[in-house]
Amino acid sequence: MNIGVSAMASDKHGDIGTVAKKVEEVGFESIWLPEHPGIPVNHNSKYGGPQMGLSHRTCTLCLILYSVSPSLSHYHNLELGTGISLVPEHNPIDLAKEIPTLDHILW
Repeated sequence: MNIGVSAMASDKHGDIGTVAKKVEEVGFESIWLPEHPGIPVNHNSKYGGPQMGLSHRTCTLCLILYSVSPSLSHYHNLELGTGISLVPEHNPIDLAKEIPTLDHILW
């Protein structure tokens, strides 16, 4: 059985590369990172943010494909997965090019 770790990459957390190093050292096979580019951060809004039970950390999640590729580029035994990828919030042609580019850079 393969077991992975779910983590968050945001400007409020430490370097995801440090987390990935520990995940690999302990023997997990993958790290899963959520992507939610559309979470509102307006604290006066009734449509999201800490008053709705969301941590402010989740309101500042980094885009996975851009933020973690440099940090994870030297972890060849660790698989990267998206906890969620909101495809409709991306340009489909750009996303179709970014994913294989990340795959090429990392592995």
